Amino acid sequence: MRLNPAMEMFWYLVCALAAPLCSARDDFFGSTRFPNEVPEYDLLHAIGVPFSNPKMQYFDEGLDGFPAYGLKPGSDIKSPYRLFMPEKLYAEFSLTATVRPANKDGGFLFSVVNPLETVVQLGVQLIPSGPGLTNISLLYTDANIYALSQTIASFVVPSFARKWSRFALRVTSDNVTLFLNCHEFDTVTVRRNPSELVFDSASTLYVGQAGPLIRGAFHGAFQELKLYGSPSQAEVQCINNFEEMGKGSGSDEIDIDNFLVDQEDGDLEGSGRFESIPPFPPPPPGMDVSLLQFDSSICKLE
Repeated sequence: MRLNPAMEMFWYLVCALAAPLCSARDDFFGSTRFPNEVPEYDLLHAIGVPFSNPKMQYFDEGLDGFPAYGLKPGSDIKSPYRLFMPEKLYAEFSLTATVRPANKDGGFLFSVVNPLETVVQLGVQLIPSGPGLTNISLLYTDANIYALSQTIASFVVPSFARKWSRFALRVTSDNVTLFLNCHEFDTVTVRRNPSELVFDSASTLYVGQAGPLIRGAFHGAFQELKLYGSPSQAEVQCINNFEEMGKGSGSDEIDIDNFLVDQEDGDLEGSGRFESIPPFPPPPPGMDVSLLQFDSSICKLE
């Protein structure tokens, strides 16, 4: 049985505070723990705690009062891709994100680049697309075939600069669907070559950028950034986070702008107003707090 989002965040914070060297490759946090469980890769685990560069990385307050990671341009979050991702990409998969850009400039939320750092093999990029609009793009490239990064799907959506927003990409064999704040926004037909992308063994995972040669650093905060080995998880993100919000409305229609959470009192420019981890909510209801004793076996130090 998978942990609900609140429980997962709670235990992640326990692990981050008690064992900063805990790796996302541990069975508790990464990949799968049960035979029928969907493979899950949390790319935010590439952001180590404590921060490697506190001037460019900071804690912020996310949705529901939970902590979020903030990055400024110049932060250099990178790692060998294999530490936090599968050796090759699944033929069908999902990407989920909860982000708040600090401005309208957009940027790469994450990228896996080839060893020469000239091609984005896999990535999600936000691009300004006219007044009040943002383009969410999925990049998918076989560096052995293409010399330039290939964008296989793009979606123009209302800008969510300085607003928290959740979105997910469902990638199947012949199409890509965007879910924006629990709304199935649009679907585009795609042709992927190859259908299962094999990363170069020396590829690098970047969070908040695409390396020193490819422009597009992201300035803003992350609360979720995950890859799943199943396309169905794009819909699950909405069910988990929003199933209670529409009850009693008397209408099945969802106004996207109403789900973009304004943060007028928040850290609009990413100043890093939290010098340490901000206060986080108590354990989920029903948990016996007396049992919360950290077990080092949860996080196997490598």
